Amino acid sequence: MACLIALSACRRLAGWGVVLWPSAESGLTVGAVIPVHFKSNISRTWIIDIPGSSDKQEVELWRLSVHASKGKAEQYAEDFQTFARLYGLSRRDGLVLRDAPENLGKQVYRLRLDETIKLLKQVAGAAVETGGQALEGDWYLALAEDGTTGYVFSNQLAIWADGLDAQPPLTANAPAMDVRMMDIFDATWRPDYFAAMQASGRIDLNRYQLRFGIFADPINRQIRIELPWFSNAYKYTAIDQQADGSFVLRPSGAIFHFTQSGDLVFTPPEADISDSVRQSFQNSTAPLPSTITIIAAPAVPAAATGGDGVALGDVIAASQPPATTPATAPAVAQPSAAAPTEAATATAAAVEEEPVAVSFLFKRQTGEPRQVIAAEERRRLNLLATMVAGGEYFESMTGGVLVITPTGRFTWMGYETLVPAVIPANRGDRGQISMDLYLHPQLQTEWQGAFTLRFDNFLREPLQFAYKIDQQSLTIVPLPAGSVRISTVLQIDPALGIFFMRY
Repeated sequence: MACLIALSACRRLAGWGVVLWPSAESGLTVGAVIPVHFKSNISRTWIIDIPGSSDKQEVELWRLSVHASKGKAEQYAEDFQTFARLYGLSRRDGLVLRDAPENLGKQVYRLRLDETIKLLKQVAGAAVETGGQALEGDWYLALAEDGTTGYVFSNQLAIWADGLDAQPPLTANAPAMDVRMMDIFDATWRPDYFAAMQASGRIDLNRYQLRFGIFADPINRQIRIELPWFSNAYKYTAIDQQADGSFVLRPSGAIFHFTQSGDLVFTPPEADISDSVRQSFQNSTAPLPSTITIIAAPAVPAAATGGDGVALGDVIAASQPPATTPATAPAVAQPSAAAPTEAATATAAAVEEEPVAVSFLFKRQTGEPRQVIAAEERRRLNLLATMVAGGEYFESMTGGVLVITPTGRFTWMGYETLVPAVIPANRGDRGQISMDLYLHPQLQTEWQGAFTLRFDNFLREPLQFAYKIDQQSLTIVPLPAGSVRISTVLQIDPALGIFFMRY
């Protein structure tokens, strides 16, 4: 990243930014207009000047509103001036940010009690009622502490102007809890796979996020569970300890207990575990196989290459169906250290013709998740920089022209022969590339890595590829559904390879 910061000084400005919510250590002022040198889609940061210095610093994308010209940025800053100092403090655990200023809007973020948000502007929105009576308040567009943007109704916000008003006091202390259950309130609990990912060095940023964990609120008598496959909040009037040492939340019936090693196991009521949640949970936590079936590369007759070095897969990629040979494991397969299973996430007991009981395992937070996330973002950026160090332009006889930049962008033109077998129709020619996948250890001898492409306007429909590269060429292989699990590639079919020359 240091080299990219240095290079950014030689480039044209990416634009002009207005500071929305600076970090305490940045030295930036809310509402200030600053030059922006460079944008990294991989680390999701802007490169800007350090105030009063010739040095540069990284700022998370969401902390700035960036504009094409200084004039436009100054106009935005003028419009923003009214709200530059305004912040809100959540007076209810679970207060929701939505994707539209109405109560039917989709939830995009759930606030903790006493969590601070940055108010960006007041907007017109739908009336909010309870018991047929309209609630007092206004809709605001706001920023959460992780950069999520959404609309919030102010009825349960304490709003103040920084530097003009005193910050609202935090909620008074809750009544003392029984020492036997205090651990759930005193520690920060994260899903057990956080520790597994940290230990293996394989971080899936879709599942390793600050919003995931178990959050207990003794003031409002609520325990909230946030997982990729499950989200719910349990109000309680009492917590009863059972003879086996577990605790039951009344009246919901949710149960939690502590293991001998000090971990926390939470069991929601069976009625809260839908079939779709159960399936998603089980797919995400089933062990990765320690042994997989390697698909051999097909023999390439001389006639197939036409004497020009084009691989067989380059010719047939558009018509070859995905391999049907599944990744397999021995009947009793133990996970390797390089591919952690996260199997401990589920405590399950099956009774014939009865649903499987599901529990979620949480561990005390160790280390700082923000540092883990930043390190993973740097790793991906370094992989991409290495990939294109010898040249960013790749050309294939049947795959078209692929240009990959170190900023995490790609342009792919002339890929018509790959439609629809590899690339769906009407995807355009530009998008984002992310080095977000890992190879199973058995695949690492032949292949160098894997990545995800997301075409602009189709960001929720990713395409995944394995690759190998040298100074002269790049071979990529599309990864069909089922060949990737828990961000790990389990199967690569060389017959689907698309061969490019590097220029």
